[in-house]
Amino acid sequence: MQKKPIVTAITAALGTGKTFETLKLIGKIHKHPDCKGVTYWASLTNELSAKSLERFNHMHPTVKAVRIDGETIKGDDFESDRIQDELTRVHKQTVLGEFNGVVFLSHASLLQTNKHILNFGRVVVDEIPSSAVQLLTLTQTEQTYKHLFQYVQFEPCPKNPKFQKVRLKDDEETQADAIKLVENSVTGIKAKGKRRRDNTFSKEFIQLLKYMLDGFEIIYYTTVADPDSESAGQILHVFQAIVYHPAKHLIESTKDLIILGSNIKDSMFGLVAETVIGAEIFETNVIYGKELTRHHMHTNVRIVPYLTKRNFSKTLKNSMVNTSLVDRETEYKTVVEDIQDFAHQVLGRDYLLFKNEDDKEYYNYESLNVVVRGLHSHGINGYEHITKAAFVGSANPAPDELKLLGVASHELGIGSKTMSKAVLTERYLDPCFQDIGRTAIRNHDELETPCTFVVPDMRAALYLKERIPNAVIDTSLGYERIKQTSPEVQAKRDLAAEAKKQVLISFLLDKRAKVGNLKQLCEKHGISKSSYERYRKDFKHDPVVKPLL
Repeated sequence: MQKKPIVTAITAALGTGKTFETLKLIGKIHKHPDCKGVTYWASLTNELSAKSLERFNHMHPTVKAVRIDGETIKGDDFESDRIQDELTRVHKQTVLGEFNGVVFLSHASLLQTNKHILNFGRVVVDEIPSSAVQLLTLTQTEQTYKHLFQYVQFEPCPKNPKFQKVRLKDDEETQADAIKLVENSVTGIKAKGKRRRDNTFSKEFIQLLKYMLDGFEIIYYTTVADPDSESAGQILHVFQAIVYHPAKHLIESTKDLIILGSNIKDSMFGLVAETVIGAEIFETNVIYGKELTRHHMHTNVRIVPYLTKRNFSKTLKNSMVNTSLVDRETEYKTVVEDIQDFAHQVLGRDYLLFKNEDDKEYYNYESLNVVVRGLHSHGINGYEHITKAAFVGSANPAPDELKLLGVASHELGIGSKTMSKAVLTERYLDPCFQDIGRTAIRNHDELETPCTFVVPDMRAALYLKERIPNAVIDTSLGYERIKQTSPEVQAKRDLAAEAKKQVLISFLLDKRAKVGNLKQLCEKHGISKSSYERYRKDFKHDPVVKPLL
């Protein structure tokens, strides 16, 4: 029986020293006279990688340490190729006993590193590598779809008639053509000592072919009406997949994999690692005998949700207050402005504000001594003196992603609600906690410091409360959202409507081809005459159905 791969997850409260203590431990390991090998330390970005290297060199000046990324490795080839070539060179030195130390690189570079290199060393990933499991949606126009059609074949998706599964045709000629196209367009070809790309096809087109050649994930296909088309009946071809082979590559290639990050089992990475890849995640808060605090035990924290009932979303954020919030009928401003007003009323000045980058700033925040940052501020420190913060962004899964999770859940053996929750945690709830965690709650020596945090809704408030158990959720100032259909329910309704529409389209095509009379067609398509009439009425304005009526 094959042994399960093991992922060690170091989980602890923010500010307790996960990174510091692990860097200290790695340095001690490489100082031991019997240690002959390499540790790969991956940070979220090149900037954070540089900071980790600086800290490591300060702690362990006698241990070899190098940083490998596009800024440190110069040359004419593609950046990813230069990085991998340098990693290969260091690997050869390690094998020969010429290198015993730590290599600092980014998550992106780590996920592209060859198996034989990863298999030879220890890997530490600072923060959960969320880019190793992604929801992919690629849209093709009618023109680009025609190019792709010659390479692919379709098969039905029993759990959802709206989708079909897509894979490359089996014949050797098609496979060879696809490989050649990917190599010329992605890897490039040598020309006068430099590489140049074949730009005949779009990057998305090439990416689809590459995923199908790799054959790891199931790719799903569907069509939607083109919202930008002026003529009726124009459609877009949509290809979707849950891409997890980078996570599979990392987990199965590494003998000793350590991840520093809280709540890993509730992330998409953790969910796929355990359920699909079959890894065992071992969580610990002990590093080299030192136990780190798991929770923030601060006793004077107030959490103020903007919405006390129902959820915040991008759709709500861009809507008007008077049509979206209870008892606010006379206020004609957008919710994105209102939530910034709310944060200002609660916090006043001298606070951190985390928002979506494309959201307008409705105050002169510099005059209020407010620091404005985007979402996902992992590893950004230096704000421990600030006791107030507001997270006013939205990062819910999109409706098309919810549909993908629904159709893919059966194949992966994971419930669609479980996957939706994991995506929500990874994109919204944990970033909210991480961003607000840049503040004074990082200081575990002063637990009575008064702190106030504004969050978009009760989901975020409760998530923070789990990690700051003594915090108080203050709902006295928030608002209630007017009841609307939830994205999950709407996604189910959309799927049901799409199935009916597909039946009607098949019915109308058969009718046009004079396959049978009305009674015979109803029997063939499994619907009654009244259902047929209702479908005609419901979809008479649909751009695909309308030309067939």
